[in-house]
Amino acid sequence: MLPGSPHGAVCAVLLPIVIEVNVRELAKDAQGNALMLQKYKQAAIVCTSNPGASVEDMVVWLIDLCSKLGVAKLSAYGMKESDIPVVVDKAAASSSMKGNSLILNKECLSEILTRAL
Repeated sequence: MLPGSPHGAVCAVLLPIVIEVNVRELAKDAQGNALMLQKYKQAAIVCTSNPGASVEDMVVWLIDLCSKLGVAKLSAYGMKESDIPVVVDKAAASSSMKGNSLILNKECLSEILTRAL
């Protein structure tokens, strides 16, 4: 986490991007990851209160919610593009990564942070 940054706000700005990257990576082996992809679909239905919602609908809903709540991008807390490699290394070694749907490689983690700037 960035020093002085609110943990919840950092999680909020990362969440829709992490979902997109996770689903993209899971879809590379859709048959092997069918259960996890179905869980994302169920989450989309719950978040949007729409029985026909897709994961993309949930991502849009989350981005809109963050916007309405005024959730700042990571750059608002002083993060720069040059910080990404260090943050990626720390994130990759973090125990919290074990709770993710799959192990994301450093390229995926860099993409997530870049998009959250």
